[in-house]
Amino acid sequence: MKIVGFFIVFVLPGSLGFSQSGTGSVIPTAESGTIRSIIWGFLGIAVVTLLVLGMRKFLLSKNRALAQESLRYREKNDELVQANERLNTIYGELQKAYQDFGELLERFESIVEVLSKVGNNELDEKSFFGLFLGAALKIIPIANYGTVSLIMDHEWRFIAVEGYDGERLMVLRLPEENIRHIYEVTVVDALYDRYERDIDESVRDPLKEAVKPFKQSLLTPFIVDGKFYGTMALDIARENEATFTDGMKKVMTAFSKIASAFLAFKRQSVSQGKFQKNIILSLVRALEYYDRYTRGHSERVARIASLLAEAAGLDRESIRKIYWASLVHDVGKIYVPQLILNKAGKLTEEEFEEIRKHPGKSYEIIKETEGMDEIAQMVRHHHERWDGTGYPDRFIAEEIPISSRIITIADAYDAMTSERPYRKSIRKASVIEEFRRTSGTQFDPRLTHLFIRIISRTDFQE
Repeated sequence: MKIVGFFIVFVLPGSLGFSQSGTGSVIPTAESGTIRSIIWGFLGIAVVTLLVLGMRKFLLSKNRALAQESLRYREKNDELVQANERLNTIYGELQKAYQDFGELLERFESIVEVLSKVGNNELDEKSFFGLFLGAALKIIPIANYGTVSLIMDHEWRFIAVEGYDGERLMVLRLPEENIRHIYEVTVVDALYDRYERDIDESVRDPLKEAVKPFKQSLLTPFIVDGKFYGTMALDIARENEATFTDGMKKVMTAFSKIASAFLAFKRQSVSQGKFQKNIILSLVRALEYYDRYTRGHSERVARIASLLAEAAGLDRESIRKIYWASLVHDVGKIYVPQLILNKAGKLTEEEFEEIRKHPGKSYEIIKETEGMDEIAQMVRHHHERWDGTGYPDRFIAEEIPISSRIITIADAYDAMTSERPYRKSIRKASVIEEFRRTSGTQFDPRLTHLFIRIISRTDFQE
C-alpha cells in the first residue's frame, strides 16, 4: 500500500509526459500519449488494488469482530445450557420435595385421623387399632407387615393384621405368658423364631403358617398406669435390605402414647358406665317404690326409645345414652306428692302444675352426677312440644334435642297403652290415629312417621 501511494505522488506526474520549460510553463512532449495510456492502466490497477486491499482489511476486521461475537454467543449459550441444566435439576428436586411433602402430609393426616378417634366411645378396640396399624405403616413405610395384639382375659389375641393371614391369626388364643412384656419401643430379630420353644404346638404351627418370614420387628408397647396391655409389631420382610432406625423408634414411642391414651379412655369409660348404670338403676328403683303406677314404665320407654333411635339412624353411643335417659326421665316425680301421683280422678290445674315440675327436678337430680350432663339435658326436655307449647323451656321444633323428641314419643306411647288410675289403656289402632293427629304439633313429624311404621309391624312387642 505504501509503494502504490509513493508511485501516485512522485512518479505519476513525470510519467504523464509533462516537462517544465525555462519559463516555468508545462509543455506536453511527443511521447506523452502512449505513456499516458500505460500509466493510466497502471493507475487503474493500483486503484483497484487499493480498493481490494482496503476491502480485504475491512472484511478481515469484520470477520474478527464476528468471530469474537460468535465466541461470546457460544459462551452465553453454554451458560444458558448450564443454567437450564441447573433449573432442570432444581425442578426435579422440587418435584421430589413436593412428592415427599405429599407423602408426609398423608402420613400426618393418618395420625390426625387416629388422634380424632381416641375419645370416641362408639369405636371399639378392633376398629381403632385397625386404623392405628394402618397409620403406623404409612409413617414407617419400610415395614412390610404389621400386627396389633392385646391381652384380653389373660389371653394374647391378635385384633389387627396387615400383610399376614388375618383370618388365621385372629382366631388364635395364646396364654398371656407367651407374649413378651416390654415397656419401651424395641427392635428385635426374627421374633417368632424365638417364640417357637415357648408356644404350644397346637398354636405354634398355625402361627407359623399365618405369618411370613421377616428379619426384624419394631415392637411398640401399650402401657396404661404402668401395666402392659399389648403390642404393635411392624415387621420387615427377610428379603428387604432396610432396617429400623433410632429415629423410627422415637416416632413409635410418641405413637404408642396415642394407643395407650385410647386404652385408658376405654377402660375409664367402662368403669364410668358401670358406675352410671348402678346410679340410674338405684334412682329408678326408688321411684318405683314411690309411685306404683310407674313400675315398669321406665324400662318400657327405654326399650321403645332405643328402637326409634336406631330407626332414626343415630349412632350406637347416642342410642345408649337415650336408653339410660329414658330409664331416669321421671325420677323428679319423687318431689311430687304421692297423693297427686296416685290420684284416681282428674287432676286440678294446681295439681297438674306440680306434675309439670318433674322434668326440671329430674334434670337437677341427674346433673349432680359426674359425667351425666348430656343425659340430664335429654331428660329436661322430654315434655317439650314440637309447636313450642311444652315445658319447662317452651323449646320449639329443632330447638328440642332429637334425643328428647324420641323419649317424648316413647313416653307418650307407653302412657297411652298402659293402665292408669284415671283411665283404661288405649288400643293400638287408636294410639296410631292419635299420633297421626298430633304429628307436627305435639311430636316431631319425621320421627312420628318412623314410629308409626315401627309399632305397625307384626313383630312389634309392647
